Amino acid sequence: MSCAGGGTTPWMSPELFDPNSFGLEKSCLTEKSDCYAMGMVIYEVLSGHTPFSQFDSLTITGKVLAGRRPQRPEGEEGRLFTDAIWRLLELCWKPQPSDRPSAKYVLSCLEGSPREDGGVQPHHHFASTTPLVTRVVRKVYPRRRRSQVSTNNYVSPIFFH
Repeated sequence: MSCAGGGTTPWMSPELFDPNSFGLEKSCLTEKSDCYAMGMVIYEVLSGHTPFSQFDSLTITGKVLAGRRPQRPEGEEGRLFTDAIWRLLELCWKPQPSDRPSAKYVLSCLEGSPREDGGVQPHHHFASTTPLVTRVVRKVYPRRRRSQVSTNNYVSPIFFH
């Protein structure tokens, strides 16, 4: 685990703000905190707005700890937020880290399901947003070579730029 003393507030998961409430001794980046942040990155890419942009860091912290998440945009601003995309974001933002999906699962939802012939069956629910979101997510969360991953310590992909 890579333990951090800070982060960028709008993308931080609840357990990074208050680790004791989640049974943790200290604030540490994990695959599950990265999943939460990935949901915020997807939200930002599709909305064009930083999550909770109208609030200061202290207010954001309180909202996140209270279980609040960004509101789904409506009208023209929300056209890219299909029901399927919004459900995926809600999974990424689950309060309990253990309830969040893996990054691999999120990408498989965006890219499509693997077929027996090795190809990918695209999900029509994500068709309008997949190319843009997938490019951004792959840039932020690159696939790591086995040599880059330790079995004992988690290192957040944000450190692989």
